[in-house]
Amino acid sequence: MNYREHLVVPSSVRVEVSVPGRPEWDRTIELPKHSPETWLWEAYLLSVGIEACDEEVAALRYRHPDVYCGESWVLRDEWSAPFAARAVRYADDDFFDDDPTALAEAAVRVPSFPFELDITVERASGRQAGDASVSIVGAGVDSSPRPSKDWQTSAQPLDLDQANRELVRRFGIVVPFVRSESLRAIPDDTSAGSLIADLLAPLTPVRRLALRAHLDATDLLDANRLGIDTVRQATHALRALIDAVGPDGADQDATSGWLPTSVTDRVVAGVEWDADDAADLLSSFARRAGLIRRLKGRVVVTALGKQLMSDPVEAFPRVVSAITNGARRYSYSLDTSRFSRAAALLALADGSAASYDELAGYLEKAHAARKTRSYDEYGDWYDSGRSRAGFDRGEADRVLRELTDGLLALSAPGAFGLVTPRIRAVARLALQRG
Repeated sequence: MNYREHLVVPSSVRVEVSVPGRPEWDRTIELPKHSPETWLWEAYLLSVGIEACDEEVAALRYRHPDVYCGESWVLRDEWSAPFAARAVRYADDDFFDDDPTALAEAAVRVPSFPFELDITVERASGRQAGDASVSIVGAGVDSSPRPSKDWQTSAQPLDLDQANRELVRRFGIVVPFVRSESLRAIPDDTSAGSLIADLLAPLTPVRRLALRAHLDATDLLDANRLGIDTVRQATHALRALIDAVGPDGADQDATSGWLPTSVTDRVVAGVEWDADDAADLLSSFARRAGLIRRLKGRVVVTALGKQLMSDPVEAFPRVVSAITNGARRYSYSLDTSRFSRAAALLALADGSAASYDELAGYLEKAHAARKTRSYDEYGDWYDSGRSRAGFDRGEADRVLRELTDGLLALSAPGAFGLVTPRIRAVARLALQRG
């Protein structure tokens, strides 16, 4: 398999370095956008024929408070105003930041160079794989010194081709990389909006391969459309509630503003659900799924509720969406909540969890498989900040409560709270749809 279509060339910047009043020392240098600062200064000093002390370069890169040059230690503060002047910028490994225009114009001083440098940064384009990673693409007016026999110490004329060869030896060439998000972390026949995608994407590569194998072995990726009998059983209580509301609606309860408890209690008794919170849970999910609403002091059946009565198979996927999406709220943990929902549904769909009570432990185990590091632009690992130790039990409990409430509302008559084969089939459908 060839992945050429996924290759990306790293972004580059073009830096114009000039010395006021000394045009012969002007240089234009191209280098990767996220280069360390030292790459620029090493290339510039090479182009003007000045040898940089290795210790000075190390101090620039690693922020040493002092450096050793020649015969003595020199405090950085005793240098000739290093990096002093207007728009002072002490760069870190990401010298040009995410926006090169932030350093569009600045003046700096560089160790080993006697003059203040003006620099201008702009975006570069047209670089291809195999080009020099760092290259001098322009020089000032041709007033270079003549070649000298004193090659050991004196500056020599600038030969761009030879100088760039030295830079290639030092910094290498432009190497394309594969941007990880361009390669789908989910099977090609799986919808990007499904919960399976949310489950696969944040896993480590090893765990993702293991889960893919599990999904294939259990046929959980195969298209799943529930039969009429399964849908009727799953929606029996909801349809009984809609029937109790009736075509004309029901008066709102004076306290809750929704259905009176007499109506919901009668429905729950009719489907033989023996649980204290079954009536409230059924009414709450009917509202969340958009099957009933309030209108002018009454609770009425919505268009979706009417469709569920006339064509339950067609309407059922929209009811399932209320389970997969959960309650609408603004949250910074959207990605983890969908992952939690997907992991819980998988445990039900593949039979890993025999009861709803087992989902909490299964969920914590699933979160432990999430990756804590990601690939950067150059294919190297970095800490993504998603720590396994940061698993939010409160958030996970909230997600599980919403999920199980929805599935409990789809319990068959006389089977409230039981994880039956029909509930597993519903979980499988929910997992695929998202």
